[in-house]
Amino acid sequence: MVTYWENPGKNEGTISVGLYEQRIDGTFQPSISTLINGPVELYLPPGSSSVKAEFEYSPSEAGQPLLVLVVDGDYGNDNYMNVEISDIQVSSLSEGGQSGGEFVLIAGSLLILVSLMGAAFYVIRRSAGDSEYYDEEYEEYEE
Repeated sequence: MVTYWENPGKNEGTISVGLYEQRIDGTFQPSISTLINGPVELYLPPGSSSVKAEFEYSPSEAGQPLLVLVVDGDYGNDNYMNVEISDIQVSSLSEGGQSGGEFVLIAGSLLILVSLMGAAFYVIRRSAGDSEYYDEEYEEYEE
């Protein structure tokens, strides 16, 4: 997951950002990258925009997780800087197996399309060569 941050102000600053999944009981579970590397330290120069921070998230269960970018370790969001990421739907692996059938269908369609294009190219190429051959024969009979 890629996030972009900005500092429209005139002072520089550094913030610490981590990606967490907020559980139903209110606890926070860190994402893979936050768990392994800790929160990302971002330096925001004055007037900066598009300062990139990347996170890796792996869902633990199906459903709709509540992902939160926690800024400076403020889990209670007292600084009003945390960002909630919603509208993410996680499906289980058994549901994901259906998309494998779609992949086979798409790959098969592409294979058939390429084969038809190759056959058409061969026919066009062959017929172009035949017309030149017949023209030469016709010219020989005229002489």
